[in-house]
Amino acid sequence: MQVNPQEVSAEQATTPRYDTIVISGATGQEVPRTVDGGEVVSWARGHELAAGDALLEFVTYVADGDCGISEELSMKAREALDLMARRSRLGWDADEKGGDA
Repeated sequence: MQVNPQEVSAEQATTPRYDTIVISGATGQEVPRTVDGGEVVSWARGHELAAGDALLEFVTYVADGDCGISEELSMKAREALDLMARRSRLGWDADEKGGDA
């Protein structure tokens, strides 16, 4: 696969560049907030991202009310999906009140 080079330097880029670090055999349970001077903004253990598709599909089904359950449970599922979307957009700030909710 060939990647097109950036037209401008990293300092002038308008979209952030993210580096991915894959760690095998770690024994701790804490994810560091910084690495080599940069902020850690995303992480996943093992194949959790791939495994999450089935759960996302089910929660969306419940949130859409397509399964004959109570409206209250559908609303809770929708809240969970909305929080997931905010976390995807905002990272660490998703749970703070008053921001881009």
